[in-house]
Amino acid sequence: MSVTRIKIMCYVAAVITVIPGILHLTMGVGQLSHANQPPPASFRDNANINTNATGPAAQTQTQISQAPPPQQRGPQGGLFSYTAIFFTVAGITQMFWALPMARRWGTPWYYAGIAGTAVLIAIWAITRMPGNPITGRAAPASFGIYDELFQAAYIAITAAIIIYEKRMKRLDEKTATDSI
Repeated sequence: MSVTRIKIMCYVAAVITVIPGILHLTMGVGQLSHANQPPPASFRDNANINTNATGPAAQTQTQISQAPPPQQRGPQGGLFSYTAIFFTVAGITQMFWALPMARRWGTPWYYAGIAGTAVLIAIWAITRMPGNPITGRAAPASFGIYDELFQAAYIAITAAIIIYEKRMKRLDEKTATDSI
């Protein structure tokens, strides 16, 4: 019964890590395909709003530069190239990580998966702070929240697997010592 329970938990962890992997991969590939196009207005951070009074009514004119600042340009000059590469690599890695979980490769793989997922969650949290060192501006907190929920669930389930396997190992050792 306990081996079946661990197998089920491992399969659940594998599925839970594939879901954000697919979301990240979709985001990364989508950005790569649009890397050399101008960004949407919501992503432009170098907008200059000038208010000019002409006649009786004030008129607001928004001038938005189409070219991103040099520090945000990717390797081919596109705004999202670095971000797209990051999400593509993260997505492929998370999708690969289903294999060590489903095949039960062992505790070192589980710890590595937890560490990598914690890094992704930390990067997400940092990019939500104003003036952050990664993007320079805060992204909406709701953007990417589903990825983070699945990643937090992966960490919780994988930690439970580690604890459960350690307890089972102790019980097996105790049973072996008691039978001698």
